[in-house]
Order: sequence, then structure tokens, then C-alpha cells
Amino acid sequence: MIILDENLKLDDKDTLTHLRYPFSLDRDYKAIKINLDYDPSDVPKEYGKQSLKECVDKYMPEEDYSQEDRDDILNSKIANLITTSLLYEGKFVGAYHNKTNHQEIIVSKDKSSPGYKKFDIKKGNYEFILSMHSSNSKINAHFALEAIDD
Repeated sequence: MIILDENLKLDDKDTLTHLRYPFSLDRDYKAIKINLDYDPSDVPKEYGKQSLKECVDKYMPEEDYSQEDRDDILNSKIANLITTSLLYEGKFVGAYHNKTNHQEIIVSKDKSSPGYKKFDIKKGNYEFILSMHSSNSKINAHFALEAIDD
């Protein structure tokens, strides 16, 4: 049974925000599967260049840092980071904080993905949380949650 299925358009205004999706299950299931996909994982240079310059100017003053050190930062990559969390009846079930931008997460009493407890999927109130830790460019994101019987 599909629980949630959302396409999102995100950008830099979404950094450090959380989207909460409460849902209820009216019976027990064997597992919940969470799929998350987002692109790009690395911020395109044209978006990252200005952010890096602002950081260097603010945190690496010329009088304290060599031009070589400042240039190293200006030439670095910035990653987007979106993570998932799940709550049951207000209690933490798990979270997966990983830079992989194509994720499949399983939560069940027999086996759960890293970051998630082995958890019996019971009827009741749940909350799925999508956290945009670092959203530094335009991002296309898709997530889906599915309750599984087999």
C-alpha cells in the first residue's frame, strides 16, 4: 500500500528546514519501505561559487589566511544533503543521515536499514520527516513510503 508519494522542487531557501508528513496505519504490516531520490547531489559550480565566496570573506579574513588557503575553499565542492526520519506515536524509530542521493530504506521487526531500529510495524500514528540539511541549489526530489505485507 502506498502511504506517501511526493515530488518536490527545493532550493537554497529550504536549507535547515524539515517537512513533516503525519500518517496513520489502520492495521499491522510486515515492513515500511522508504525511497528517496534527489538531484543534483553536488551543487553546480554556478550556484556554489557565490556561497563559497561569501563564506571565505566572512570566515577567512585575508589578514589571517593565505590566498592559497582561501583559493582551496573557493575551488571546493558543495553537496546537497537531504535525510529521512521516522517516528511512531511520537517516538523515534530511526534516521538515515547519508550523502547518498538514491536511497531505499527498509524498516521491519526482522531487519532494518542502517540508522533505523528493528521495529514491528503496528497500526497507529506515524510521522515521516524529510530534513534538508544542506539545500544549496535547485533540487528535484522524490520520496515514497510503502507499507508492505510480504
